[in-house]
Amino acid sequence: MWEYPEKEIEMRAYGGRRSVHDWMLVLVLLLLAVAILNAAGWMLNLFSRIPPYDEIVHFVTPLTLVAIASTLIYRSGGRDEFFSSTTRALLTGAMLGLIGAIAWELFEVLLVRLFPGIDFPTPPLDTAVDVMLGTAGGAVGARLVDWRLDRVRRR
Repeated sequence: MWEYPEKEIEMRAYGGRRSVHDWMLVLVLLLLAVAILNAAGWMLNLFSRIPPYDEIVHFVTPLTLVAIASTLIYRSGGRDEFFSSTTRALLTGAMLGLIGAIAWELFEVLLVRLFPGIDFPTPPLDTAVDVMLGTAGGAVGARLVDWRLDRVRRR
């Protein structure tokens, strides 16, 4: 659907020739893994039973979603505006992660208010940690995309 200005961009990585479409496959597989992590957390109540599970999911989910959003922004021409430097990539990702994390935390609070029987940890410290992890995950996701796609474009 979207293409780079160069018709066929290939790079030498992992001992062979890889196309930019391999990156999209990696992102789709990562999205599936995150969906499974979240579904397992909800269905098996892993967020409460395994202490670091909540933190892992609150880092990896924004990383994945921001990586996908960053790829779409990057490939649709936003490279110069949002990814002109490492700092801008990190800031773009951090802001996307922060917005997503705050939206999710507000959704959690709303769920607890609407359905009092739901067991959600919503103390202020948990919320603050979740927002920080979402922000960090977003920054890492955007930087990862910036690094990967810059390498692809240079070859």
